[in-house]
Amino acid sequence: VCAHLLACFWFLNNECIAISDPRIPDIDESVWNECGSHTLTSQYIAAFYWTIATMMAVGYGDISANTDSERAYAIATQVIGAIAFGFIIATVTIIIETIDPEATAKKRRKDELRDYLNERQYSKDLQKRAKKHFSYFQTKTSTFAEMHIVSELSHTLKEVVVYESRADIIPMIKMFRSAVSDQFIVECVLRLKPMLMSYHQSVGNRGDISEEVYFVTKGRMEGLNMRERPPTEEEIKDNGLDIKDGVHPEHKFYDVVIAAIISDGFDVELNDCLNEKPMQLRYRAASVTDVLWLDHESLMYLKHVFPRSAAVLREQAAKQDKLLQVALNSDVKDLTEGLFIHSKVVRNGELKSFSELKVDVLKSLRPANSSKSAKRIGPDSKDGHHGGGLAKAEKQRSRHITHDRQMSIRHQGVSGFLSMEEEEDEEVLLRTWVYNPLADMLVEKEETEEDLWKRRLINPGSPNKLKWDLFIGMLIIISVVTVPLRLGFDVETTPSWDAYDWTTDSFFLIDIIVNFRTCCSDDQQVLHTHTGIIARQYLRGWFGIDFVSTVPLDRILESGLASSSQGLKGLKLIRILRLFRLAKLVKVLNQQSENSEEIIPLDAVAVNLLKLLGSLFFIGHLFGCFFSYISLDNVAIFGDTLNSTAFGISGIGEYEDAYNLDTPYNGVSSWWVRLDLETNHVGSRYLASLYWAFTTMTTVGYGDVTPVTDGERVYASLIMIMGATVFGYIVGSVSGLASNPRGAAARENERTSTLGNYLEEQNIKPALRRLAREQLSFNRSFISVFDEEKILSNFPINIRREMILETHAETIAKISMFSNDVSLITNVMHYLKPAYFSAGQFIYRTSDEGVKGIMFLLEGIAEEVEDKAWASIGQRDRSGPIPTIQKLFSAKDLEEEESSTSKDGEGGDHNKSDKGLHRNIIESGKCFGYQCFVTKESERRAIAYRAFSACSIMQLTERALKAIIERHPVLRDKLNAALKDAIQRQTASDDVLTNQVNRLQKKNSLFHALQTNLMNKDKRSNLANALNRGETVKKVVDEQRARSLGATPLKEEDDGRESEGGGGGGAPASASASASTAP
Repeated sequence: VCAHLLACFWFLNNECIAISDPRIPDIDESVWNECGSHTLTSQYIAAFYWTIATMMAVGYGDISANTDSERAYAIATQVIGAIAFGFIIATVTIIIETIDPEATAKKRRKDELRDYLNERQYSKDLQKRAKKHFSYFQTKTSTFAEMHIVSELSHTLKEVVVYESRADIIPMIKMFRSAVSDQFIVECVLRLKPMLMSYHQSVGNRGDISEEVYFVTKGRMEGLNMRERPPTEEEIKDNGLDIKDGVHPEHKFYDVVIAAIISDGFDVELNDCLNEKPMQLRYRAASVTDVLWLDHESLMYLKHVFPRSAAVLREQAAKQDKLLQVALNSDVKDLTEGLFIHSKVVRNGELKSFSELKVDVLKSLRPANSSKSAKRIGPDSKDGHHGGGLAKAEKQRSRHITHDRQMSIRHQGVSGFLSMEEEEDEEVLLRTWVYNPLADMLVEKEETEEDLWKRRLINPGSPNKLKWDLFIGMLIIISVVTVPLRLGFDVETTPSWDAYDWTTDSFFLIDIIVNFRTCCSDDQQVLHTHTGIIARQYLRGWFGIDFVSTVPLDRILESGLASSSQGLKGLKLIRILRLFRLAKLVKVLNQQSENSEEIIPLDAVAVNLLKLLGSLFFIGHLFGCFFSYISLDNVAIFGDTLNSTAFGISGIGEYEDAYNLDTPYNGVSSWWVRLDLETNHVGSRYLASLYWAFTTMTTVGYGDVTPVTDGERVYASLIMIMGATVFGYIVGSVSGLASNPRGAAARENERTSTLGNYLEEQNIKPALRRLAREQLSFNRSFISVFDEEKILSNFPINIRREMILETHAETIAKISMFSNDVSLITNVMHYLKPAYFSAGQFIYRTSDEGVKGIMFLLEGIAEEVEDKAWASIGQRDRSGPIPTIQKLFSAKDLEEEESSTSKDGEGGDHNKSDKGLHRNIIESGKCFGYQCFVTKESERRAIAYRAFSACSIMQLTERALKAIIERHPVLRDKLNAALKDAIQRQTASDDVLTNQVNRLQKKNSLFHALQTNLMNKDKRSNLANALNRGETVKKVVDEQRARSLGATPLKEEDDGRESEGGGGGGAPASASASASTAP
C-alpha cells in the first residue's frame, strides 16, 4: 500500500506526459524509460518500479529524479523506504522464529547441547548416545519451562492442567494408586524425566548411592544380586591372574543372580532412595524399556512438603523391602550357565517362586552378538535353558560384568568406570508393532534390524537408509538446479538430457517403492511393520509430493499433443512441479541431520553456514533463470536482434527515431537483447541473469543490466521486495552464526571482557589484573561456560556419570581420595572448586576465616610455613594500609623467614628451632588443610600453606562439606571413609618414608628431592648449583641427607624401580610433622 501511494504521487510530481496528452507520438526512448509507454498500465508500472527500486535501496538509475521537486520527493521516499525495509526484515525474522515456536525452542536447546558437547570434547560414542537420549527426552517432555508456567496458576487450575497433560502417565504409575494426595501427584509428575533403556543396559550397583527412583512404564527391568565367588580356572587364565597369595581385592568375580523383576508401572529403588540407604541391587533392562526417573533431591522435596503422602510411601517401601530381604535370603537356582535366580523373586510387589518365573525369564534372554539366533527362546526350543548358544552368551555377559570390577581410574583410565556402568550388547533391539492375523490385532515385539529385513522391511534409522537418503538428496539438489535452468533458457532436449531425465526419474521411482517398505513410528517411537499401515501413512503424507515431482507429466502430455507446438511450449511449465522436490530435500535434511554427522563429520557452524550460503545462491539461481524465462515470449514475437535503424553501430546507442506505437519498447524485445547477447550463448545469458539477480538482492543495483519491458519491470519489482528481504535475513543469520552469541566462544569472550571491564572500572593494579586473568583461564579448563548443572540434570545417571568422568579424568586421577567408587567421584566432583596460585601466594592460613577447606594439589609444589598472623588475631590495626596484599606478594616475608630458618636450623634438626615450623614440601597428588577439621582451635598450630611454584588446586570447602553431609548419608559415609584412607596413606611412618627415598630413580627431578624435607635455603641453593654443574639429583640428595643425619649416603637401587608414592612419585609431605594431625 505504501509503495502504491508513493508511486502515484511520484507520477503526479514528475514531468511524464499523461496518457491523454496529444504529444504521445513524439515520445522518444528516454521518455519511455522514465514514464513507460502510452498505456496507463505501463505508466503505473514504471512509477511503481521506480518506487520499489528507491525504497529497497537498489537504485538502478534508469529512472531518476531530474528536477528539484523530484529530488525532494525522492529523498522523502528513500527515508520512508529505509524505515519500511528495516521493518520488513524485522517482521520476517519474527515470523520465521515464531511460526513454529516449539520447533524454534527445540532447535535452540539442541544447539546448546551440541555446543556444550563440543566444548567438553566428549568421545563420539558418548556424544551419539547423549544426542539420542536428548532427542527421546524432547519427544516426551515440554519444550517450554513447564514448571515455571504452571506455578503461576492457582493450585486447583494447576492440578487440572497437569492431570490433563499427563492423562497417559498418571494412571500408568502404580505408586499414584495408593493414598497419596493429588497435590503430591502433580508435583511428582512435573519432576519426572523420561529415558529409554536398551536391552541389558544397566544402572547403579550394589553399595552405590541411591540417587534416583525409576518407574517402568513399558518393558521390564531386572534387579541383580551380584554374588561374589572365586574365579574359575578359565577366568584365571584369561585374565592372567596369579592367586598363589590369594585373589587381589580389585580382581573380584561375581555371579549374576536375579532377585527382582519390575514392569507395568512399578517403581525401582523407592525404599533405598526415600530412606537414603545404599543400593542393594544392580538393575538392568530385560528388554527395550521406557522409564521415568525422579532424582533424589526432588524426592526429598516431596517428602518434606507432603509428609502425609510421604508416610504412605514409607509404609509401601517398607513392605517392598521386607519382600526383597526374603528374596535375597532365599536359595539360589541355576537358570543358565552364568546366570542364576533366587528361589524367591520379587515380581511387581509380590513374592513369586522360581518355578512361576522360569519360563518368563528365559523368554527375555537373547544370545549376545548373534543376530541369526535373535529369536525368542522358549523352554521347548532347541536352545533351552541348558542350550549352548544362550548359556554361552549369558556366561560371557557375566564374565564381562565381573571382569570390569577390577578397573580403576588410576590404572585403566575412564574406560574402566564406563564399562562398569554400561553393559550393552552390540545387538540393537527395535520396538515394533507386528500384526497377528490369528488375533486380528497389533502385538508389540522386539526385533533386530535383520529380523525386519527378512520381511523386506527397512528400519528408518539404519545406516544404509541414511546413505540412500543422502544419495536421493544429492539427486534432488541436481534436479532443482537443472529444471529452472532448462526452463528459463529454453535449453533444447538432447539424447543426453533424455538419459539424465530417465535416470533420475528411475531413482525417484525406486525411492517411492523404498518408502512403501520403510517402517514408520508412532508417538511412542514404536515402529509399525504392517505394510497396510505403512502405506496409509505414506499416502497421507509425502506420497503426493513424491508422485507429482517424479512422474514425467510433461513428457506424457507432450506425446498426446505432438501436433501443437504452442501447446508443447506451454506444457514446459509443468516441469516447475519438480521443484516440489525441495520439500522432500528439507524433510531428508531434517530427519538425517544428526545421523549424517556419523558419515560426514562436519562442524555444526560450518554446516549451518553452508546451508545459508547454499540457500542464497539457490534463490539467486531461481531469480535469474525466471528473469530470462519471462522474456522468451517477447523474443519469440519480436525477435532476438536489435532494431538497426534505432541503434548505433555498437547496438547500445541512443534511439534516433521517435517512439513508435506499433513497435512496443521501440524494437527492444528483452533485457538480454538490449545487451546484444545471442540466443545460443546460454552460458553468457545465464551469467548475466545471475549477475542481475545478485545485484538486485544485495541492493547494489549497478544499472548496466535493467528490465526493459513492462513484464520485466513487474518481475523486477517483486524480486527487489523478496530478494532484498531474503538477503537481509540471510546476512543477519550469517552474522548471528558467525558471532554465535549462545556458543562457547561468545560466552567465554563475554566472561573475559566482563572481568576486564570490572577490573578497569575498579582501577585494579596491573599485576592483580594479570593474576585475575590467570585464575579465570585456569577455571576455564574445569568449569563450562554453559549451565552444566542444568544440562546434566536432563540426563540419566549412567550418561551423566560418563560425562563427568570423561570431563575430569585427569583431575580425578590426581586426587588421592578417589579410587574406583564411581558414585562417590561423580557426586563429589560437583562440589570441588578449582583455584590457581602463582609462586609465593598464600593458599591457606590458620588465621584466615571462612575459607577453611581440604586442598588437593593437582600440579606444582606447595610448602607448609609458619603463620605469623595467627598470634595477632583480634589485634590488627585497620587504620593503616590493608595488609591482605601480602598474601599475593610476599617475597619480603619469604626472605625474612628463610634467613631466620637458616640461622636457627642449620643442620636440619627440627628440635633446634624455636621459631615455628621448618618448611614441609607438599607434592602434587597430596592433600592438606584437613588439620583444621580434626583439631580444636585452641590446639591448632599456626601454619600456613604457600605456593612454592605455580600450583593448581581443587578445593573442598567447609561449605561444600556441609552440603555433602546434608545431601545424603551414604555420600557422607563414603566421603568420610575416602578422606580417612587418603590422609592415612599420606601421613606414612618414617620407615615408609625412608623406603620411598631409597627408591628414588637416579635421573629424578627437583620435585622429588624437595619433598624429602631435608633442605633449607642454603641446601636448596647448593642443589641448584649442583644441578647447574650437571650432577644428578640423586647424588646431591644422598650427600645432603648423609651430612644432615650423620649417616652414609643411601645406596642406589635399580633404575627401573619406581617410588611407591603412586602417580606423583617420591615421599609424601612431612610424614612426622603431619602424623600428629591425622584423624
